[in-house]
Amino acid sequence: MSTELLPCPCCNGKAETSDGGFGPIDAMPMFNLFFVGCTDCGLLVAAKTLEQAIAACNRRFVCLDKNGKKVFAGDKVKYTPQGQARQHMESYRCNVTEFRAPCYGYGLCGENDFTCCSFYSSEIELIESDGE
Repeated sequence: MSTELLPCPCCNGKAETSDGGFGPIDAMPMFNLFFVGCTDCGLLVAAKTLEQAIAACNRRFVCLDKNGKKVFAGDKVKYTPQGQARQHMESYRCNVTEFRAPCYGYGLCGENDFTCCSFYSSEIELIESDGE
């Protein structure tokens, strides 16, 4: 589990841990919770450990798979292309990957150096989730 805090998943603003100061929230230790929040949009995530709060804030929802299950960046999926691409390949086990600057978005990285920069949600099936 990575402890690197990514920018806010809602607005891409600066996310900070509770040490960054969220006013009255820092003064409530009786709840035994750790907080990660955005200084721009006000998003607030709470968890029992700092690592869990960071992991929850860092999760990026991508889409629903062909069975309606939630797929996040980092999850493992089975990719089965549709249309003409189906003639050239079967299916691949892939990780859902978040692309950063200069190109933002999500893609698939799989076995044998397979990379797919765009896909339809009907082409993927969740195999294993990276989070809870």
